Amino acid sequence: MRARRTILISASLVLCTFSTLTFAQRSGGGGGGAGAGNGGRTSTPPPAIPTPPPQQMPQMMIYSGKVHVNGPPLQDAAKIVARCYGGKTNAALYAAYTDLKGNFNLTFGQGPANTPMMDASVDSIDPVMSAGRGLQMMQCEVTASAPGYISSQITVQFRNSLDNTEMGKLVLQPMNANAQQDMGGIVSTVSLAAPQNAQHEYAKGIEDLRDHKLDKAEKHFQKATEQYPKYAVAWDKLGKIQSDANNLMGAHSSYVHAIEADPKYVPPYISLATLDAQESQWDSVLELMTKALSIDPQHFPSAYFLHSAANFNKGNVAVAEKSALRAEELDKQHSYPRLQLLLAEIFNRAGKPAVAAEHLRKFLELDPTSKEAGDARTKLAKLELAASK
Repeated sequence: MRARRTILISASLVLCTFSTLTFAQRSGGGGGGAGAGNGGRTSTPPPAIPTPPPQQMPQMMIYSGKVHVNGPPLQDAAKIVARCYGGKTNAALYAAYTDLKGNFNLTFGQGPANTPMMDASVDSIDPVMSAGRGLQMMQCEVTASAPGYISSQITVQFRNSLDNTEMGKLVLQPMNANAQQDMGGIVSTVSLAAPQNAQHEYAKGIEDLRDHKLDKAEKHFQKATEQYPKYAVAWDKLGKIQSDANNLMGAHSSYVHAIEADPKYVPPYISLATLDAQESQWDSVLELMTKALSIDPQHFPSAYFLHSAANFNKGNVAVAEKSALRAEELDKQHSYPRLQLLLAEIFNRAGKPAVAAEHLRKFLELDPTSKEAGDARTKLAKLELAASK
């Protein structure tokens, strides 16, 4: 039996549907017309199927918006996250991505779906809101997410009568005052030199990812890297598609190509470390994150998260605590709820059950419907019971 529990970092499932505004309604079944039966008798029409009242009908609504960046233009799509509430026990997370111009659509009200991933981050987005819960009673807090930036917030209140599906504008501001001049490992300067044809292929790949056309997106990213082999951002995105398709060898190769193309661009280090974390290759994760944090210690809470997980699983609890707290400090928008689970494990092992309980409560507040929520509630109950004795 292993002496310590392994903390695994899993890939995320992202709901990203872009379509026109529709209302999924079930029409009532009408009665059958009279017809000639045996002996000329008239057949009795079947009973009508009652139409559900409007307030019980499943609804699906598309809200659109735009992200404005006060700083260097993003080289990748920004993640849009809506944290929705409809009461103390009714909560859900929805996510989407922008195009390279900052435009996005968010789909609300369509229950769980097995949709393709766009980003294999260490964060988990679980689209668990069912269609029949009554969107008019929901309120959602919407933010954008991109490494090195802080987002404004839009609050959307669903109503019975929707006359405007324009969400408005989200603004991304650099995390620190000097970010305009020094964006650290966020921007791949080598990728900025890509020729126009390669940039066109990359942009088409991003569009296909938004539309869940993964095969087409993969081909566009492959063409982009063929036309410009030092296209680090394209290599990184290609690796994510390959990882999602369980082509782990291909993904590993693509991430390595991205790092070799631009050693100062941090996202591929995180992508490769996430892949290694899923295989519990903690020595490799630690090496990659140590390098990434030496390049840019300011903009990547996920790098500190992985650095902490690697140290925790190697038995370096004190170092793990320091890195996890730094990750929490940088994660101002709470993009990584599972960080709270790691902190709970760290403080519980350090003999601080009260602090561990605080982090479990924080996780349940941030992601109450995730697949880990049940286990978190069980652990919290045990800690609270022990504290009461």
